[in-house]
Amino acid sequence: MEELKQYINMMCGAKISKLIISNPVSKKCQYKKIVGEKKGECFQLAKYTDKQVFHENISEDKLENRLYELTFGTYKQLNGFSNDSEYIILISKKGKPSYKV
Repeated sequence: MEELKQYINMMCGAKISKLIISNPVSKKCQYKKIVGEKKGECFQLAKYTDKQVFHENISEDKLENRLYELTFGTYKQLNGFSNDSEYIILISKKGKPSYKV
């Protein structure tokens, strides 16, 4: 999945301030969606279940790897928002990612 890593790298390089990981592959996924917001020097990820929200703080230099870990094989969509653009990574049923701005 080098292509997915490359797209996540491009998205993080665009200085995003908010991100949403959604569209789980199966209903057995632990989290329904994950929302990340920039809080100072780090990102705070809010992981939503049916009834609870769990938070995780990640430094910007570790964000790319964490997004890959969370997305690969688990979710089909990753959206990133900067001041002027929206970056979208969609993953097909066969696992092929596509990137749109």
